[in-house]
Amino acid sequence: MTAAPAIRAEGLVKRFAAMHRAALDGLSLSVAAGEILAITGPSGSGKSTALYALAGLIGLDAGRVEIAGQVTAGRGGWTRLRAGPIGLVFQEDWLLPTLSAAQNVAMPMVGGRLGARAREAEVTRRPKPSCVP
Repeated sequence: MTAAPAIRAEGLVKRFAAMHRAALDGLSLSVAAGEILAITGPSGSGKSTALYALAGLIGLDAGRVEIAGQVTAGRGGWTRLRAGPIGLVFQEDWLLPTLSAAQNVAMPMVGGRLGARAREAEVTRRPKPSCVP
């Protein structure tokens, strides 16, 4: 029995009113846990739109996204996933200037399964090294 892909997208379609063509027109992909994927292309080819769609930051006109075997559905489903198994680092910083660095890190966890104290503990927890020199 094989594990579900870390990310699976099927038939993603996104159109913007100002465009004469779809930003995404049937994008499908499957990414295994630990696999590295690069999305490349010229400016305006849909790279950022694809990432935003895979992270649930924009709505889709059609298609479906699964993260770690969970079908994403509605705002609550995406909020729970962003508070757990997925994250996104933006090219430009999107920090909220009125919050501390720790509060900005904890922001995606708001609305998820963790309460305020647990979020604080998670943000300040020292990660275990992931590689051995």
